[in-house]
Amino acid sequence: LPLGVEFTFTPWGIVSGLFWVPGGVAHVCGVRTAGLAISQGTSSSIIVLVAFSWGIFVFEERVKSVAGACFAVCMMIVGIVGMSYFSSHDDENDLEKKVDFKRKSPEFKISIPAAVSRAMDAVSSWTAQSACSDEAAELTTDSFDSTHDLELCKGAKAKQIVRQLPSRSSGDDKDDATDADADSSPAALQPSRSHEIDPSKRLRLQKGNGTYAVVSAAAYYLRKHCNIHISIRQMGLVFSAAGAVWGGSILVPLHFAGRTTKGLSYVFSFAVGATLVNLALWVLRYNYLLKQHKHSHLAAYHSLPAFHFKAMALPGALSGLLWSVGNICSILSVTYLGEGVGYSMTQSAMLVSGLWGIFWFKEITSLHSIRGWMASASLAIAGILLLSYNHMPPLPKVVLKH
Repeated sequence: LPLGVEFTFTPWGIVSGLFWVPGGVAHVCGVRTAGLAISQGTSSSIIVLVAFSWGIFVFEERVKSVAGACFAVCMMIVGIVGMSYFSSHDDENDLEKKVDFKRKSPEFKISIPAAVSRAMDAVSSWTAQSACSDEAAELTTDSFDSTHDLELCKGAKAKQIVRQLPSRSSGDDKDDATDADADSSPAALQPSRSHEIDPSKRLRLQKGNGTYAVVSAAAYYLRKHCNIHISIRQMGLVFSAAGAVWGGSILVPLHFAGRTTKGLSYVFSFAVGATLVNLALWVLRYNYLLKQHKHSHLAAYHSLPAFHFKAMALPGALSGLLWSVGNICSILSVTYLGEGVGYSMTQSAMLVSGLWGIFWFKEITSLHSIRGWMASASLAIAGILLLSYNHMPPLPKVVLKH
């Protein structure tokens, strides 16, 4: 309305919301369990393929050369994957220096922080206790690529047990050795309901309700019912890929909206659709928790994740503003350039985030990684330019007069 666009609404905006919200949730699960760089690279590459396939092969959008457009998309994908790889290169090197562990083994070659050591010992002991469920007992270190995956799988219960365990002092960790006699009994290893903690916190610790719990539950289901052994990190990549396949069709409904609801007119419909889908998912989650806690509204409420309004007010508002501007530009891009060319080009956002990481946040420091990232970025830009060159405007519709 402030831009002089007439107020219109189309139900196709709700369809876009059905694509966007679940796809975003799956991507967040992938980022939290597999890592930002590799998840973002995987997601962006697949979104380019999905959007390009919709535009060129389904909607038959005009290009000068299909082969040239396909080659341009391949250049973009290789560039995106390269930027993702070199963005994570420094982090992986730092991790290898800090922690070097054997594959599928709980024994570390070098010392690790006492808190992590206690957590892993707690998880191993907890799975052996009779209070543990049969499903949790089957989740041993053999199921995962590293002990880090096993810790994530145990989720909130591992955190609860660590608070009850005695500290193991060795070297620099001597200051952590407290209350050893009080918590050294086997009963302390079990998540006891009688443990005196705040009731609301106890409710949050009873079940892992976050992204780790969702991904680990999916990995466990595949192992138990399909005999497919997959680590939590690999399962996270599956979530990112699935979210990209689903979310890559976000603006496909725009093609079915009427002429009066395209371009900026579609922004309001998309916003309403995304809001309604978000609210529906929150209601479903609350009802699920309500059933889990035997219809206790207080318990279900405390099991929901904290919103952190005070801490997230300013950064959340700025992020939302930036994303909204980018989303409006994406809608305009698809309206005038088509799904295959327009939406594929929007995935070049990794160029901007990578430059922030190099020059402002100093996340990439080695000269080798910076050169590799720059070369990959150049390849992605070349692909974008080639894809733009291949774009052709749609043929004007001929109206026959009787």
